[in-house]
Amino acid sequence: MTTLLLSFYKIWHGRFGLKGAGLVIRLLAPHSRTLQNCPLRLPEGHSIYLDFRDVSAWYWLNFTLGDQLEEAGLIQAVCSVAQPGAVIWDVGANSGLFSYVLARKLPNCRIFYFEPNPSVYKIARSALRPFGNAEGLNIGLSSGCSTATPMAVPNGASTVGTINPGPLGRKVSITMIEVEKGDSLVESGRLPAPHILKIDTEGHEPHTLAGVKSTILEGRPTIFFEHISLSDSEVRALMPEGYKLCTVSDQTGELVAFNRKVGHNSAFLPQKI
Repeated sequence: MTTLLLSFYKIWHGRFGLKGAGLVIRLLAPHSRTLQNCPLRLPEGHSIYLDFRDVSAWYWLNFTLGDQLEEAGLIQAVCSVAQPGAVIWDVGANSGLFSYVLARKLPNCRIFYFEPNPSVYKIARSALRPFGNAEGLNIGLSSGCSTATPMAVPNGASTVGTINPGPLGRKVSITMIEVEKGDSLVESGRLPAPHILKIDTEGHEPHTLAGVKSTILEGRPTIFFEHISLSDSEVRALMPEGYKLCTVSDQTGELVAFNRKVGHNSAFLPQKI
Protein backbone atom coordinates (compact mmCIF):
# COMPACT_ATOMS: atom_id res chain seq x y z
CA MET A 1 0.00 0.00 0.00
CA THR A 2 2.73 2.49 0.96
CA THR A 3 4.67 1.81 -2.24
CA LEU A 4 1.55 2.38 -4.32
CA LEU A 5 0.72 5.61 -2.50
CA LEU A 6 4.20 7.03 -2.98
CA SER A 7 4.32 5.90 -6.61
CA PHE A 8 1.02 7.66 -7.25
CA TYR A 9 2.29 10.80 -5.50
CA LYS A 10 5.48 10.80 -7.56
CA ILE A 11 3.47 10.63 -10.78
CA TRP A 12 0.65 12.99 -9.78
CA HIS A 13 2.82 15.60 -8.06
CA GLY A 14 6.28 14.94 -9.48
CA ARG A 15 5.49 14.36 -13.15
CA PHE A 16 2.34 16.41 -13.62
CA GLY A 17 2.80 19.02 -10.88
CA LEU A 18 -0.76 18.58 -9.62
CA LYS A 19 -1.98 19.10 -6.07
CA GLY A 20 -3.91 16.87 -3.71
CA ALA A 21 -1.97 13.62 -4.08
CA GLY A 22 -0.51 13.86 -0.59
CA LEU A 23 -3.85 14.06 1.21
CA VAL A 24 -4.30 10.30 1.56
CA ILE A 25 -0.73 9.90 2.81
CA ARG A 26 -1.29 12.63 5.42
CA LEU A 27 -4.52 11.00 6.57
CA LEU A 28 -2.98 7.54 6.83
CA ALA A 29 0.40 8.51 8.31
CA PRO A 30 -0.83 8.77 11.95
CA HIS A 31 -2.09 5.18 11.71
CA SER A 32 0.62 3.56 9.56
CA ARG A 33 3.94 2.44 11.01
CA THR A 34 5.28 2.11 7.48
CA LEU A 35 4.57 5.77 6.73
CA GLN A 36 6.22 6.69 10.02
CA ASN A 37 9.47 4.98 8.99
CA CYS A 38 9.41 5.13 5.21
CA PRO A 39 12.59 4.67 3.14
CA LEU A 40 13.48 7.28 0.53
CA ARG A 41 16.38 6.51 -1.79
CA LEU A 42 18.74 9.41 -2.49
CA PRO A 43 20.83 9.91 -5.67
CA GLU A 44 24.00 8.65 -3.95
CA GLY A 45 22.35 5.24 -3.60
CA HIS A 46 21.63 5.24 0.13
CA SER A 47 18.26 5.63 1.85
CA ILE A 48 16.93 7.83 4.62
CA TYR A 49 13.86 6.94 6.67
CA LEU A 50 11.09 9.51 6.93
CA ASP A 51 8.04 10.03 9.11
CA PHE A 52 5.21 11.45 7.00
CA ARG A 53 3.50 12.83 10.08
CA ASP A 54 6.16 15.57 9.98
CA VAL A 55 6.65 18.25 7.34
CA SER A 56 10.37 17.48 7.04
CA ALA A 57 9.48 14.25 5.21
CA TRP A 58 7.63 16.20 2.54
CA TYR A 59 10.56 18.56 2.02
CA TRP A 60 12.81 15.59 1.31
CA LEU A 61 10.34 13.77 -0.92
CA ASN A 62 9.57 16.86 -2.98
CA PHE A 63 13.27 17.65 -3.31
CA THR A 64 13.89 14.24 -4.89
CA LEU A 65 11.03 14.98 -7.31
CA GLY A 66 12.71 18.18 -8.46
CA ASP A 67 10.66 20.78 -6.59
CA GLN A 68 12.15 24.21 -6.00
CA LEU A 69 13.68 24.32 -2.51
CA GLU A 70 12.23 26.79 -0.04
CA GLU A 71 15.79 27.92 0.73
CA ALA A 72 16.99 27.94 -2.88
CA GLY A 73 17.86 31.63 -2.70
CA LEU A 74 19.82 31.19 0.51
CA ILE A 75 21.73 28.25 -0.94
CA GLN A 76 22.64 30.36 -3.96
CA ALA A 77 23.79 33.19 -1.69
CA VAL A 78 25.98 30.89 0.42
CA CYS A 79 27.52 29.35 -2.67
CA SER A 80 28.24 32.81 -4.10
CA VAL A 81 30.45 33.79 -1.14
CA ALA A 82 32.00 30.39 -0.34
CA GLN A 83 35.66 30.09 -1.29
CA PRO A 84 37.39 26.71 -1.73
CA GLY A 85 38.28 25.35 1.69
CA ALA A 86 35.68 27.47 3.49
CA VAL A 87 34.24 26.23 6.78
CA ILE A 88 30.44 26.54 6.90
CA TRP A 89 28.34 26.16 10.04
CA ASP A 90 24.67 25.28 9.48
CA VAL A 91 23.04 26.08 12.82
CA GLY A 92 19.50 24.72 13.03
CA ALA A 93 19.92 22.09 10.33
CA ASN A 94 16.66 20.23 11.03
CA SER A 95 16.62 17.06 8.88
CA GLY A 96 19.74 18.10 6.97
CA LEU A 97 18.38 19.03 3.53
CA PHE A 98 20.16 22.41 3.43
CA SER A 99 23.52 20.89 4.41
CA TYR A 100 22.97 17.98 2.03
CA VAL A 101 22.56 20.34 -0.93
CA LEU A 102 25.59 22.39 0.16
CA ALA A 103 27.70 19.24 0.54
CA ARG A 104 26.87 18.29 -3.05
CA LYS A 105 27.41 21.79 -4.47
CA LEU A 106 30.54 22.65 -2.46
CA PRO A 107 32.67 19.50 -2.24
CA ASN A 108 35.77 21.57 -1.46
CA CYS A 109 34.18 23.19 1.60
CA ARG A 110 33.79 21.75 5.11
CA ILE A 111 30.27 21.76 6.51
CA PHE A 112 29.35 21.38 10.17
CA TYR A 113 25.62 21.02 10.81
CA PHE A 114 24.02 21.52 14.21
CA GLU A 115 20.61 20.10 15.15
CA PRO A 116 19.55 19.44 18.76
CA ASN A 117 16.29 17.58 18.00
CA PRO A 118 17.36 13.91 17.96
CA SER A 119 14.55 12.68 15.69
CA VAL A 120 15.41 14.92 12.75
CA TYR A 121 19.15 14.89 13.48
CA LYS A 122 19.01 11.15 12.80
CA ILE A 123 17.70 11.88 9.29
CA ALA A 124 20.38 14.50 8.69
CA ARG A 125 23.15 12.15 9.78
CA SER A 126 21.86 9.40 7.47
CA ALA A 127 21.46 11.76 4.51
CA LEU A 128 24.98 13.20 4.87
CA ARG A 129 26.74 9.93 5.66
CA PRO A 130 28.35 9.59 2.17
CA PHE A 131 29.88 13.07 2.30
CA GLY A 132 33.34 13.29 3.80
CA ASN A 133 33.12 17.08 3.88
CA ALA A 134 30.15 17.16 6.29
CA GLU A 135 30.04 16.53 10.04
CA GLY A 136 27.02 16.69 12.35
CA LEU A 137 26.59 17.70 15.98
CA ASN A 138 23.42 16.78 17.88
CA ILE A 139 23.45 20.04 19.84
CA GLY A 140 22.06 23.57 19.67
CA LEU A 141 24.12 26.75 19.84
CA SER A 142 23.17 29.36 22.41
CA SER A 143 24.63 32.01 24.72
CA GLY A 144 25.48 29.43 27.39
CA CYS A 145 26.03 25.72 27.92
CA SER A 146 23.50 23.23 29.26
CA THR A 147 22.83 19.52 28.99
CA ALA A 148 19.10 19.86 29.67
CA THR A 149 17.47 22.79 27.88
CA PRO A 150 13.78 22.39 26.95
CA MET A 151 12.96 22.63 23.26
CA ALA A 152 9.34 22.97 22.09
CA VAL A 153 8.61 21.01 18.91
CA PRO A 154 5.13 21.50 17.38
CA ASN A 155 3.55 18.19 16.42
CA GLY A 156 4.11 17.59 12.73
CA ALA A 157 6.28 20.68 12.31
CA SER A 158 9.83 19.96 13.50
CA THR A 159 11.07 22.72 11.20
CA VAL A 160 9.77 25.35 13.65
CA GLY A 161 10.97 23.68 16.84
CA THR A 162 12.46 26.30 19.13
CA ILE A 163 14.07 27.03 22.47
CA ASN A 164 12.08 30.29 22.51
CA PRO A 165 8.45 29.16 22.21
CA GLY A 166 5.88 31.89 21.68
CA PRO A 167 2.25 31.18 20.77
CA LEU A 168 2.93 28.25 18.44
CA GLY A 169 -0.73 27.62 17.69
CA ARG A 170 -0.62 23.83 17.91
CA LYS A 171 0.22 21.00 20.29
CA VAL A 172 3.89 20.68 21.13
CA SER A 173 6.23 18.10 22.51
CA ILE A 174 9.01 19.14 24.88
CA THR A 175 12.40 17.62 24.18
CA MET A 176 15.38 18.13 26.48
CA ILE A 177 18.41 19.07 24.41
CA GLU A 178 22.08 19.97 24.83
CA VAL A 179 23.27 23.47 23.97
CA GLU A 180 26.75 24.95 23.82
CA LYS A 181 28.41 28.24 22.98
CA GLY A 182 29.97 28.35 19.56
CA ASP A 183 32.90 30.27 21.04
CA SER A 184 33.59 27.38 23.41
CA LEU A 185 33.73 24.89 20.53
CA VAL A 186 36.28 27.04 18.70
CA GLU A 187 38.37 28.00 21.73
CA SER A 188 38.62 24.37 22.85
CA GLY A 189 39.78 23.30 19.40
CA ARG A 190 36.80 21.00 18.89
CA LEU A 191 35.75 22.82 15.71
CA PRO A 192 37.39 25.24 13.29
CA ALA A 193 35.97 28.76 13.21
CA PRO A 194 33.45 29.31 10.42
CA HIS A 195 34.01 31.46 7.35
CA ILE A 196 30.24 31.29 6.76
CA LEU A 197 27.66 31.08 9.52
CA LYS A 198 24.04 30.19 8.66
CA ILE A 199 21.52 30.42 11.53
CA ASP A 200 17.89 29.29 11.50
CA THR A 201 16.85 28.83 15.13
CA GLU A 202 13.27 30.11 15.15
CA GLY A 203 13.71 33.19 17.34
CA HIS A 204 16.81 32.01 19.20
CA GLU A 205 19.11 33.83 16.77
CA PRO A 206 20.13 36.57 19.27
CA HIS A 207 21.29 33.93 21.77
CA THR A 208 23.09 31.94 19.08
CA LEU A 209 24.96 35.05 17.93
CA ALA A 210 25.81 36.03 21.50
CA GLY A 211 27.49 32.65 21.91
CA VAL A 212 29.80 33.25 18.93
CA LYS A 213 30.65 36.88 19.70
CA SER A 214 34.40 36.27 20.05
CA THR A 215 34.48 34.05 16.97
CA ILE A 216 32.79 36.77 14.92
CA LEU A 217 35.12 39.46 16.26
CA GLU A 218 38.25 37.47 15.45
CA GLY A 219 37.28 35.67 12.25
CA ARG A 220 34.67 38.05 10.74
CA PRO A 221 32.60 35.36 8.99
CA THR A 222 29.74 36.10 6.61
CA ILE A 223 26.53 35.58 8.62
CA PHE A 224 23.21 34.44 7.15
CA PHE A 225 20.13 34.22 9.37
CA GLU A 226 16.36 33.92 9.19
CA HIS A 227 14.72 37.18 10.29
CA ILE A 228 11.07 36.04 10.46
CA SER A 229 11.00 35.98 14.27
CA LEU A 230 12.89 39.27 14.67
CA SER A 231 11.73 42.87 14.44
CA ASP A 232 13.61 45.37 12.27
CA SER A 233 15.13 46.96 15.36
CA GLU A 234 16.22 43.56 16.70
CA VAL A 235 17.87 42.71 13.38
CA ARG A 236 19.83 45.96 13.34
CA ALA A 237 20.80 45.63 17.00
CA LEU A 238 22.34 42.23 16.28
CA MET A 239 24.65 43.49 13.55
CA PRO A 240 28.31 43.31 14.63
CA GLU A 241 30.48 46.38 14.25
CA GLY A 242 32.07 46.64 10.81
CA TYR A 243 29.30 44.70 9.06
CA LYS A 244 26.66 45.62 6.47
CA LEU A 245 23.03 44.41 6.60
CA CYS A 246 21.47 42.88 3.48
CA THR A 247 18.46 40.73 2.63
CA VAL A 248 18.78 37.52 0.63
CA SER A 249 16.37 37.37 -2.30
CA ASP A 250 14.24 34.24 -2.00
CA GLN A 251 14.08 34.01 -5.79
CA THR A 252 17.63 34.72 -6.96
CA GLY A 253 19.89 34.65 -3.90
CA GLU A 254 20.95 38.22 -4.64
CA LEU A 255 22.05 40.28 -1.64
CA VAL A 256 20.08 43.53 -1.58
CA ALA A 257 19.28 46.33 0.87
CA PHE A 258 17.27 45.13 3.87
CA ASN A 259 13.71 44.48 2.65
CA ARG A 260 11.40 41.82 4.11
CA LYS A 261 9.35 41.74 0.90
CA VAL A 262 12.34 40.37 -0.97
CA GLY A 263 13.16 37.43 1.27
CA HIS A 264 12.89 35.81 4.69
CA ASN A 265 16.64 35.62 5.29
CA SER A 266 19.16 38.38 5.87
CA ALA A 267 22.94 38.60 5.91
CA PHE A 268 25.60 40.46 7.83
CA LEU A 269 28.47 41.04 5.42
CA PRO A 270 31.91 41.91 6.83
CA GLN A 271 33.27 45.19 5.47
CA LYS A 272 36.90 46.09 4.94
CA ILE A 273 38.42 47.84 7.92
